[in-house]
Amino acid sequence: MARIFSYSLVAVTFVPLALCVMFTYRLPMAEKVLHFFITLGGAHVALTLYLTSDSDIRQRLVDRPLIGIVVPLLIIATAIFAIMVLPVAVAIGVSVAYLFYQAFHYGRQNIGVYVMTSLASGQGPMLPQERLAINLATACGMLVNLSVFMPNLILGSVMTMETSWLKPYVTTLYYAGSVLYAGTIAFTALVVARNFSRYRPAPALMLAASVMFFLPSYLTSDFLFGFLSYATAHGLQYVTILGFHSLAGDKTRTGLIRRYRAVGIFIGGALIGFFFYAGSGLPGAVAATSNITEMVLNYAIANETQARFVIAFLIACGAAHFWFDQNIWRFREPERRQWLFERFPFLRRPEKPLPAPTVTGLSAPAE
Repeated sequence: MARIFSYSLVAVTFVPLALCVMFTYRLPMAEKVLHFFITLGGAHVALTLYLTSDSDIRQRLVDRPLIGIVVPLLIIATAIFAIMVLPVAVAIGVSVAYLFYQAFHYGRQNIGVYVMTSLASGQGPMLPQERLAINLATACGMLVNLSVFMPNLILGSVMTMETSWLKPYVTTLYYAGSVLYAGTIAFTALVVARNFSRYRPAPALMLAASVMFFLPSYLTSDFLFGFLSYATAHGLQYVTILGFHSLAGDKTRTGLIRRYRAVGIFIGGALIGFFFYAGSGLPGAVAATSNITEMVLNYAIANETQARFVIAFLIACGAAHFWFDQNIWRFREPERRQWLFERFPFLRRPEKPLPAPTVTGLSAPAE
């Protein structure tokens, strides 16, 4: 199971980029397969609700309602209100904050995915230098994410907003990120060279993918390659992890169906998210164009107000998903680490039995 888990994560990380290449060269079936994976990856935000089927998560929500319930709902309400009611300048601020938060979220998941791959492969815990490398790559992603969505910043296609004044700042961030990325790649190469003997295939590939994750945004302005390739990989990683979570079962329940009901909930949730996202027409629009403006305009929505609400709702739910996840998947907290080991038992290496005491041939002195 550990090997299947590790290589599944590696596969879903690299497959979207390969499909983008195949789609560009119009290879047979590439478009349909790409649409399928874009849709499945896009459904991962809705699948966050699947985690409430876990008794531990439900108890955590009861114990910490402010963090688990109140704050996510507040994020959703605030984002929608700001975009729909407040002045355009506020909507621009919301867009900028969201795009920074999005890249940060992607980077934090990269750390978690690498740790899980490394543990499942028997390579051991993440090195501090590896964490630093992925964190630096995340900073590069945050610095470039605004340029990916300029000049519209997600909302510009559904509401009138002037963002030309941001261009000098966005350009400065882009070049700063370029310099930092070059240093990050060199630093990662040095870390790998110094610890080469410890690396196993799956975690080595995942470390490379995690550090190079945002590189397409610096190499091309094509939205398909420059953003969607790794955004889809991010979503597919999440779906894969939740799929394996569902296979752990609930050991407190008896009977096969009751014990593994999480599998059914996961599949049902994935199908609902998949068909809802597919029905929006968004995946087809994404794959049909590399322009974010056209992508949103192709979105089958009746009027500007409705379009603005839909985009506002997607941004709000995405931000709430980011917040919820960063408080659930935490290896550094003993309580969360124990939960992860219980739900993903192949991450915990079996403890070696203590060696038997050596016999010296001398009898203990009589009392």
